[in-house]
Amino acid sequence: MPSVKRKRATHDENAPQRATLAAPRRKRSKNGVLKSMAEMPLDVVEEILGHLDPGALLNLARAIKVFHEIIMDKGNARLWVRSRQNVQGLPDCPPHLSEQSYANLCFSKGCYGCNKSKTSKIIWTASARYCDDCTNGHMPGVSLFFSNEDNQMYARYEKLLPTFRIHCRLSFHLPDLWAMHSAWERLSDEDGSRSKFLAEQKDNMDARHQHAKACEKWRKTIDAARAEELRITRDQRFSFIKARLCELGWSESLLASADKKLRSLQQVRSSTPLDNKGWALIRKRVEDVMIDIDLSHNLPARIKKFAKIFGDVKAENLDDVHIRWWPGTVDIILMEGTPYRDRLSNGDHWPPTGNALAALKTEVLRDVKTWLDKQKKVLGDFVLTESDDDRERFPIGTEPADLVSCMLVCCICSNTVCFPDILVHACFRGCRRTMKRDAFEQELQRRTDMLEKNILETLGYFPWSLQGYSKDTSAPRSLAVNLRPLDTRECFVNCVLTCGKDPWRMTWRDMNDGNFVFCRKESERRFTAMDWRLAALDCVSQTQEWVNDPLIVSEYWRKHSRPELRFVKNVKVWWCARCPDPWLAGRTYAGVEAHVLESHGKAHLQDGDIYCDPDQWRKWTKHCTVELAKPSANEDVV
Repeated sequence: MPSVKRKRATHDENAPQRATLAAPRRKRSKNGVLKSMAEMPLDVVEEILGHLDPGALLNLARAIKVFHEIIMDKGNARLWVRSRQNVQGLPDCPPHLSEQSYANLCFSKGCYGCNKSKTSKIIWTASARYCDDCTNGHMPGVSLFFSNEDNQMYARYEKLLPTFRIHCRLSFHLPDLWAMHSAWERLSDEDGSRSKFLAEQKDNMDARHQHAKACEKWRKTIDAARAEELRITRDQRFSFIKARLCELGWSESLLASADKKLRSLQQVRSSTPLDNKGWALIRKRVEDVMIDIDLSHNLPARIKKFAKIFGDVKAENLDDVHIRWWPGTVDIILMEGTPYRDRLSNGDHWPPTGNALAALKTEVLRDVKTWLDKQKKVLGDFVLTESDDDRERFPIGTEPADLVSCMLVCCICSNTVCFPDILVHACFRGCRRTMKRDAFEQELQRRTDMLEKNILETLGYFPWSLQGYSKDTSAPRSLAVNLRPLDTRECFVNCVLTCGKDPWRMTWRDMNDGNFVFCRKESERRFTAMDWRLAALDCVSQTQEWVNDPLIVSEYWRKHSRPELRFVKNVKVWWCARCPDPWLAGRTYAGVEAHVLESHGKAHLQDGDIYCDPDQWRKWTKHCTVELAKPSANEDVV
């Protein structure tokens, strides 16, 4: 059937023009240029390849099939010899290895057992490279292997095998044993070949040990040269980055202080050269780190200035009845809903002056009261939650934290605490001496915010938390572990009732203001007395023998006049009310007195300048002997 002719299309000038697509370019073969080298004479190819080192020859043979046939040919040993001579200091190829195997040992990174790359270690005496997983299987211990009864047939080879230490254990290369045994089986005793074989193996063993030492020395030299090369490259990279940062306006002093931090950054410590194109890729990350470094560089001074302002606020409010339970600088800065974090971290002038400073002090005083109310509510909610079975202890309309029936036990130190003394309890600030260092380091690791870390490192303590801080865990324990309500005991109720007060509605402050003293009569005018809290919380035995006698009160408090408790003046439980964080430096009474006069520039002490640690009341409320004065002759005897 004749073919049908197609009608030629006519070109219409008014028809819309179609876009013509260019024909795709054919990609040039990657080995198109090198492939032509295979057609060259062999001596020319060897001349070209002879300028490469053995490592490059191996990579070329593995990458291109044509070169693999030429390079890996066993009869082409002179190419490898010439290539090996390009490496300075590399020992000659040992007799028991081929040139290709020797190059693979020196310049490859794969494990001989599993071919896992970049995880193997060269054992030069064994002329092998193994990873940690394959080492035990291919390199058994000498004593363990030959002491096995199943391996007694190989005992003659024990003194002929090259040995080395792996993980402090004398080992040998198991393939060497199989090769030696195979060669031994092919020989016979009739022609004396076995005796000759044994002598040769002893000589070979000594030669392999000598060659292994030479290879180890060469490798150390190569590694040291490589390390120096990488160091120079990193220094050049760091200098390039430092120059770019200077152009962006970062000061030389800040860059000097940030040297260690910058060098540890992954984008900076890389060992590849850096140019403008690479700098554009890492610039944002480096600048973010510099901003954090700048913040941490200036932040400690700003935090200390804020702490001084907070101390001034305390000095202006010494008459506050809650001054000894005020929060610390850390608590105010990290308190939710306050603007102090942002003010410290931005670049505004600090500290403020004039009206701005007065407004800041007013704001701080307001936040202190807010913090106290918030912690009272948190503690009250916790007590109600943990006391579901005994809710009658806290009548409706009362603040549970204020009542004397709200007794708590710290599970870290096992001491009895109450509100508001719990606000200065050392365990809930991580300040207890026995665990302070460990707990502080773990808390810093737990926090990820750079600003919070700087605040904690500068001030040296944690914000108050019901969770507490323990040296045994990296994170605070749960509430139920660190704090628990103490069951109301009968003797405690009796103590409060003896004072004529309601144990379910009376507050700690009312009881303390009453100055109640319990006493037990020892003789006609001799009594043993103690503070009511010691009697109530320590639950003295035979409570009925202890009574609240008003006649003893004046004599008791005269002997233990507050705030200068005579027998604890030399105990470091005294705090300065003018310092923002007084619990960081407990002093004796004389030490605090000298501190107030020197550090705060006071000519004499004022009321409220010094107070005893409220959480350490057990140190001074203890039993004591009170003797009443004998009546004079003209006094009426009742």
